[in-house]
Amino acid sequence: MLGGTVELNGLRSEADFLTLRLGRDVPLAATDLDRVVKELATLLSAEAPMVKLRLDGIAFPTGRDLTRFCDDSNVDFGGVDWKQD
Repeated sequence: MLGGTVELNGLRSEADFLTLRLGRDVPLAATDLDRVVKELATLLSAEAPMVKLRLDGIAFPTGRDLTRFCDDSNVDFGGVDWKQD
């Protein structure tokens, strides 16, 4: 993951949320993001928090990893404009 935001909303009041901002110059592995979001959910201690994720960029080690991600996310691989750096 290359930049974005994660917002967890406890839905209990107007100011019941945590937001994590990530800069594009600090790549974060999916496993690390998963761990951090779970830790934030624990800190928020809401019964069923709503999680919003905005990604600025995603990098995959191989094309197979990208297609697996698309398959797992129900994204039509051919229907998306992809940019390769």
